[in-house]
Amino acid sequence: MMALLWPVGRRRASFLPAASAILALSLLILDLSVKGNATGALYPILVLSAAWAPVSREIVSQAVLGTLLAVLGYLYGSASPAPEVMIPGRALVVLAVWLTAPFAFLVRDVWTRQSRRVAELEAVVARERAITEALLPMCAWCKRIRNGDASWERIEAWLRDEAGTQVTHGICPDCARRAYPDLWAGVRPHEPAAHSV
Repeated sequence: MMALLWPVGRRRASFLPAASAILALSLLILDLSVKGNATGALYPILVLSAAWAPVSREIVSQAVLGTLLAVLGYLYGSASPAPEVMIPGRALVVLAVWLTAPFAFLVRDVWTRQSRRVAELEAVVARERAITEALLPMCAWCKRIRNGDASWERIEAWLRDEAGTQVTHGICPDCARRAYPDLWAGVRPHEPAAHSV
């Protein structure tokens, strides 16, 4: 599910620089074309977008980039208001960018822990699935096996069809003692039988 929301692994690592560059360029163009400080308030988005980067230093580099873009927006913006309005406004934008960085580190930490936990849970589910697939449903009374289409078949037929194993029949000593007690009357439990049944 998370892979649908945000690319993962190597794909994520190659996707982020391009996405960051497009986002930064879009914000700068918007900032240069719109009058005032309002669009500068969008620069913290750059820092938040770096929370999903594969390395932590990306957050700091995006904060530096956001600061530079805020200054460029002030210097080259179209028909800016008076400097006494723009300078404090841009200072607040830079402050917002740098106050967003610790929050981005926190988001990154939570995301990493959550991703690790999801991976652990997926491993548990896979292990449980392997165990349940390895279990063989057998009737406790007649010893028939339930096959894939929910019908029950004799264990010999199931072994032949599923495992390719032919079964030969014999009788174990305990069952032979119960079935033929008169033949086994003189034989001790650990003593081999003198004759075969």
